[in-house]
Amino acid sequence: MSYVKLEETFDLDFLKQMNKQLNDIQLWATCQRCDEHNLYHVIDNLCRVAGMYNDVIEQHISDGYVTTGDPQVYINNKMTTPNYVYQEFKGESI
Repeated sequence: MSYVKLEETFDLDFLKQMNKQLNDIQLWATCQRCDEHNLYHVIDNLCRVAGMYNDVIEQHISDGYVTTGDPQVYINNKMTTPNYVYQEFKGESI
């Protein structure tokens, strides 16, 4: 099995571009006012989760370590809403 380092897989400019796109989509989702507000909450939170993963990878590549405190707790908390909406859609209660 061959292992590849993060810095060989991800480019910092690409990560910064993805972070901007995620932030733009997240901002757009938070500004929506319509009947499908749960969908926009899901989009908002999933963008925040993806953004945190992106930030952690970027920090690891540029600094050699993760500077954000408790990214796993943040990700877990932000997944609560999407998971709740998904379970409700499936007809299951949490």
